[in-house]
Amino acid sequence: MSWSRDILCVLVLICVTLGGLSTGCEEKATESKTEEPPKNVDPGGPFFHQQSVENLEALFNELKMAADSDNLARAAMLTRALMPDRARLMAVLRDDTPEAVLQQNLDDLQNRFPDDESLGWKFVPTLKSESTFKVSFASAELLWTFRKNTAAQLFPTGITDAAKLLFKPDTVFYIVEAKEPRSEEMGSRFQPFFWDGKQWTYLGEIWRFVQVPEVMNLTREECSAMFDKQTIHLGEQENKADRKMGRLLGRKMATEGVDRCIKNGLPRSVYDCRMAAADSDEWTACDPPW
Repeated sequence: MSWSRDILCVLVLICVTLGGLSTGCEEKATESKTEEPPKNVDPGGPFFHQQSVENLEALFNELKMAADSDNLARAAMLTRALMPDRARLMAVLRDDTPEAVLQQNLDDLQNRFPDDESLGWKFVPTLKSESTFKVSFASAELLWTFRKNTAAQLFPTGITDAAKLLFKPDTVFYIVEAKEPRSEEMGSRFQPFFWDGKQWTYLGEIWRFVQVPEVMNLTREECSAMFDKQTIHLGEQENKADRKMGRLLGRKMATEGVDRCIKNGLPRSVYDCRMAAADSDEWTACDPPW
């Protein structure tokens, strides 16, 4: 009977050993099933839009990679998703935007962005594959007041002129620049884009269809932004012998200018002059004929 016990012990040992091996395999299988964190972009599928600068940069990287690999169908799909319709545009346009302006912009977009594979090249820079992208942004208020040394200077003059007439005050617009790694001065610029509440959207050049009035009706803050600093500087120049008195004179002149600007509106020629002067360190005479 001893041999029976020996065989039984061997069988038990084999079972234990196999069980241990089986457990080890199950642990490894469990480890191999650990899911990787979801990626932002499915290489063969849609781009997942998120409201962040990094996401907009990633979108343009995807466009560039698709074009570089001659996958124009994918590049066109990514570009098509940026094209606005009426509802998406109204996310940033004022409620009183003229219907004619809105329709002209949509017609222009349809002409400039035909819905075929050539669409995939519209936002692809003609740079090397290692091009990098940089996103800058400016609020509608910043575009309107056109502050010096801000992202507003990257946008076309037309959009800054028409910003107050077109855009809701709390909207933000984005510009994408493609740069050569070894040549920061060379590049391509694509703009303006905005977040429509769900995804990135291209605005188009809607400012081209807006008639800017001869007299600009500005708020106190907007008038102050254009009168205070420059007029105080003018007072200092007129009273070089006594800069303190010059500043006092400049503040008095600025206050009067702001009051008249609000009461009578600012002539368009003066507005243009002051916008140009804001980009210069030297004083430019822009006094309105009041």
